[in-house]
Amino acid sequence: MRLWEIVNSPIALTVTSFVFGGLMVSWLSARWQQRAQLHELRVANARDMLTAYQDYIRVIRGRTMGLNGPTFDTVHAQLLATAKVASFLFANAEVGASWQSIAGKLAAIHDCRLREQDDRAKRLLKEVYKAADQAMSLMFKELR
Repeated sequence: MRLWEIVNSPIALTVTSFVFGGLMVSWLSARWQQRAQLHELRVANARDMLTAYQDYIRVIRGRTMGLNGPTFDTVHAQLLATAKVASFLFANAEVGASWQSIAGKLAAIHDCRLREQDDRAKRLLKEVYKAADQAMSLMFKELR
């Protein structure tokens, strides 16, 4: 038997197709699992981002200044860290940047509250609500 007859035999072709088919299915499955895990990480980051944002708003609007909840420093650091992670997880670079700018505006509101400039704080808070709405829209558009 010549080499061509062995390679062209039905048994060799079947074994070869099973091997390459198995490798292809394994590669596709690994790729699908990787994309699913990345999506789960993005969803978890979005959930953490919204939780940090809500905690931040509670601290800003509350009058206790961290006496019965998280302190300003804690929620500010949490929001900044989550925004930094979002800038790496999401393909759109504006997601992390928008949340970082929101954290800066919220810190300015906190400063206004400490200086008892409530009118300015209310005006800035309205701007933050709009900016946060846009940032959430960017984040959830990418999660589809």
